[in-house]
Amino acid sequence: MKIQEVYDKYKTLFHNLSYMTILKIFMLVLPLISYPYLIRVVGSESFGIVVYILSITAFFRIFVKFGFEMSSVKNVAENSENKDKLSKIISSVLTIQVILYILGFIVLYALIRTISQFEEHTQLLYYAYLLPLADILLLVWFFQGIEKMKYITIINVISGLIGLVFIFIFIQDRADYIYIPLLQAISLLIGSVYSLWFVFRKENIIFKMPAISDLIFYTKESFPFVISRASAIFNIETNTILLGNFVSMSAVAYYDLAKKIIEVFKMPNSIINQVFYPYIAKTKDKVLAKKVFYIRILISIVLISIVFIFGKHFVLFLGGSEMLGTLEILNIFSIMLVLTAITYYTGSTLLVSFGYANKFNVSVLYSTGLYLGVAFLLYITNNITIYNILYLMILVECYIVFYRYYYCKRYYLL
Repeated sequence: MKIQEVYDKYKTLFHNLSYMTILKIFMLVLPLISYPYLIRVVGSESFGIVVYILSITAFFRIFVKFGFEMSSVKNVAENSENKDKLSKIISSVLTIQVILYILGFIVLYALIRTISQFEEHTQLLYYAYLLPLADILLLVWFFQGIEKMKYITIINVISGLIGLVFIFIFIQDRADYIYIPLLQAISLLIGSVYSLWFVFRKENIIFKMPAISDLIFYTKESFPFVISRASAIFNIETNTILLGNFVSMSAVAYYDLAKKIIEVFKMPNSIINQVFYPYIAKTKDKVLAKKVFYIRILISIVLISIVFIFGKHFVLFLGGSEMLGTLEILNIFSIMLVLTAITYYTGSTLLVSFGYANKFNVSVLYSTGLYLGVAFLLYITNNITIYNILYLMILVECYIVFYRYYYCKRYYLL
């Protein structure tokens, strides 16, 4: 097949891949500018508190998203040419998410009134709770479903630049750490204005008050995904909460820096997943899906090597000598690059796209059971340390790898 023919066949994929690459590179550069500044101005202890609060907020963000970033991407991709159907999907999802946001706020208020550690950080929690609202209004799942990543890129670049400017203007001393989540949320909310304008004006989507039957339908359809997403986030964010409660806020800062560096190196495979998921969900192209799977593993091995070789330089550049305690954590954490490359792709892009969402969801639920069981053993034996938390995280991810890979082979997806 000639190069031009390949390009014509996969034109949309190439365009989306290009835009997502631009976006991920931009999101890579932002922490390189803001993170060193924040660590030096507010200190590792205060920054650890922010990370701790954001980990708590992550559970509310998952609750409000309610798995629509999975179910609705597929629905939008399958109905991308039907404006009436798209209007029904968006109207229903937005309505459900607003209701969930209000319910979430009531729960947060109750937690602040009853848990002393939450009450101590009341203002920080309320600021952070603006982030789920931004998640609702950005409508990223819609752009992903219609395969127009260009607009996701524009929105995130605008929001990121505004957030960066806000940080340098308003974060001037250690006491300003409480405003970090607020500035993040405001910048995303500003970006959401463009998102809403594009969806309802340029795409001619019409918001119509959905019927109760539609709300029930989309809620039930997405429920398995919110359970699996909540389980996945539980496995990730509980690490931070355990470290904050049983080790120290400095340990939280070390863990967070290592996680941020690893997230940067997840970028290539993250781009591939975001671009290929809606395409494969629509085309069911198994040949392409298999090729991409092995390319992801090769990319991961190269990235792990880079982390081992240059990890110390990354830590010093981002956090300074104060954060050198992160280095060994980073090297262990890097194993996650190849594991998540497999789990993310075999999960949404393969199992969900080809109609095996139940296996995807079950794998996450079982992994959460494994996580809870081992974490409980660590707790009762007084062995909660930052390294044991890392080994637990790797153990759980290995389980998901074997589970999903087995079913992908069983259903001839790989």
